[in-house]
Amino acid sequence: MYRDLLFAVGLVAGGIAFGTQLNVLTVVLPAMRKEDGAMGIRLHNNLLDHAAHTATAIPAVTLVGTTALLLLIDGESGARAAALVAALGGVAGVTLTTVGFQVPANKRVRGGVVAPADYAPVLGRWRRVHLWRTVSGALAFGGMVLAVFV
Repeated sequence: MYRDLLFAVGLVAGGIAFGTQLNVLTVVLPAMRKEDGAMGIRLHNNLLDHAAHTATAIPAVTLVGTTALLLLIDGESGARAAALVAALGGVAGVTLTTVGFQVPANKRVRGGVVAPADYAPVLGRWRRVHLWRTVSGALAFGGMVLAVFV
């Protein structure tokens, strides 16, 4: 029962994170690319900047998901263990791209360091890194889904 609960927590956490990342990649970013620099910065600050909840929600979901994965890997072998390791790699990819690039870029945009005329290249880099973050999220979620069925 305890392992079933851990799988459920991992699936829910991964599904929420991946769904959000996919929505930003396929809906939000294409719409933002159509705006000029000043409007793009306003949209970035309102839609993409995690300043209000970075210190709580994102690390909390990551911690819960990672803890569940680590507890599930213990005692597993074969295909299920490989799927859980892949999921853990996906979580690491999401965390590294978020903390290593997205959060610092958001701070630069929010802090007024990026001028409206210079925003397009910043958004382009943000989008490319977010693509990798979305791929990592898919790996995390896919690994958890696969682990349920093997």
